[in-house]
Amino acid sequence: MARQEDQYAPVLEDRGGEPGGRDRPGAAERWSAADLQQRLAALPDGHPSSPYDADGSLRPSPVDLRELELPLPDEVGPAEPGGAWAGAVQEARARWAEHQDRWPQEERTPADRGGDELGSWRGDGGQFLNVEENVVAGHAHERVCGAERGLTAALEDIEADVPGARLAGLEYRLKDEDRFKEKIAEGLALTPERPVERVVAKIPDAVRYTYLFNRDRYVDGSWEVRQKLEERGYSLALSINSWESDQYKGVNSRWRTDEGQLFEVQFHTPESFDAKQLTHEAYERLRNPRTDRHEMGELRAFQQEVSRNIPVPDRVDEIPDYPEKGR
Repeated sequence: MARQEDQYAPVLEDRGGEPGGRDRPGAAERWSAADLQQRLAALPDGHPSSPYDADGSLRPSPVDLRELELPLPDEVGPAEPGGAWAGAVQEARARWAEHQDRWPQEERTPADRGGDELGSWRGDGGQFLNVEENVVAGHAHERVCGAERGLTAALEDIEADVPGARLAGLEYRLKDEDRFKEKIAEGLALTPERPVERVVAKIPDAVRYTYLFNRDRYVDGSWEVRQKLEERGYSLALSINSWESDQYKGVNSRWRTDEGQLFEVQFHTPESFDAKQLTHEAYERLRNPRTDRHEMGELRAFQQEVSRNIPVPDRVDEIPDYPEKGR
């Protein structure tokens, strides 16, 4: 059998004759690639270092280590949007960690409920409902829980019917009772003249769903979901296209069941959903009236930075806003 020893020469030359050879003083003078090639050829077939198996057949060529090297920065072509976004996420997480170091979250002192009337409710943030308001809020949350079961089944069916649709964050679809009551208390604080029943009826996101579509399916998929919702008898109350916003990107819509229960449906790409999750704590701090105004400036800048890097789907301006009418 003709022995093709010369196919091993490039690998040996690249390694400097032997592992670590280039780092050892005098190694190049003692051994050359040709010397080592001759030594390998003289080894008995089957020897661990021999290029030949025991039966005399040529072993597969060694892997050229250069094929395993990462490219240098100037050898990399234009970054794909997904790759650019992944890098932006890493930078944003690092920046958020730095922000938390500079602005550590204050530990919330437990609310003092010692003087509250029996049957009333007070949240950890100090929000308060008197006995009557608390009863109304409790019954309303029970109704929301009942509506959620049917809604979730319907939206899962739509997910299966619409190509490319993925429901995300289902574990957060329903506000827990305390968070629900916080929203009611905050609404009453803003409009104390409004009956509690009206405030309850206006909570738009007691039940919330999020559909994800890749960018190439985002616009068509959103329209298809909307059509499926309408076919099931849900009426669109409001839709806001925020893809031009510098703080948040996505489409948020509100729907109403025949029984009058409002629920929210958001439409995101995987990247815009990641951004929403990444900036959620910043959003919560911005909503907190106790947040320092200097920190608020940094929080808005952080949200802008994250939003600026989100790849925008084509034709996204074809999704119009829909104002709620006659309510």
